[in-house]
Amino acid sequence: MRQRSPGSFELRVFVGVDPDTKRRCYRSKSVRGNRSEAQRELAMMIAAVHSERSVGLGSKEMNRFTFCWC
Repeated sequence: MRQRSPGSFELRVFVGVDPDTKRRCYRSKSVRGNRSEAQRELAMMIAAVHSERSVGLGSKEMNRFTFCWC
């Protein structure tokens, strides 16, 4: 989590490594509000990624939900 400007935060969660390209994949989101609201949203993002991993989505399905940042 990083503060972009007063009241604006960028949240970034590591999703995993793309098995085809071997690149790290992250999910990113911008949030407006205070730090505690951003931390709450970050916790929800982490929980969502964790639940997707436990379901066992394949790489093609996972690629639809992620953005790869190089």
